[in-house]
Amino acid sequence: MNPRLWLVLIAAFVVICVASARPAARNRSRLAKRLTPAEAERLQDEARAAGGWLMWFVSTTAPAHPGKAVAWAIIADPGGGTRDPGMLEADTLDELRAMLPAGLTRRERTSVMPLQIVETWD
Repeated sequence: MNPRLWLVLIAAFVVICVASARPAARNRSRLAKRLTPAEAERLQDEARAAGGWLMWFVSTTAPAHPGKAVAWAIIADPGGGTRDPGMLEADTLDELRAMLPAGLTRRERTSVMPLQIVETWD
């Protein structure tokens, strides 16, 4: 199976699990480290240098971040995928898109992803 499809399926599973978690667990995303664009770029570069693949998930309706656009990264690994503890946050979707690492490709949300996901970037 295509590795990209595997990552999308694994990431969708992670997102669904997070979305269905207890409210206290969902509130943890408020405590997630806010990344700067430079930190996001470094995270992307480190994943590529290690032969990994990283996908950014974007939401404009995350319950823990009302009125904000947020993005978090899922890092593919042999065991599936790992969500990076940091996230990008901006006032608008356009501002958030400008914060994402350069050279990524925008992809539409797939039917297996929760409605809170607007788009993905890899």
